[in-house]
Amino acid sequence: MVKRLRSLSPWCQRRVELCTKAGVKVRMVTGDNLQTARAIALECGILTPNDKLLLMQALRKGGKVVAVTGDGTNDAPALHEV
Repeated sequence: MVKRLRSLSPWCQRRVELCTKAGVKVRMVTGDNLQTARAIALECGILTPNDKLLLMQALRKGGKVVAVTGDGTNDAPALHEV
């Protein structure tokens, strides 16, 4: 479980989306621990559906139990894997 003390700015995901559409590759560099960084990247839209799938596969390969939720067709690759 990941708990963050502060929430992201409400415009974060929209800004990432605009940059991506403009051809800018958005990357995140952070000093947060890996789980927090992943949660933030997912919330901002920095991780792609394929990234989600790869992340899920890596966690399962490492012996972790993984649950995946999604609300759109972009989540289909990871949902299909489960």
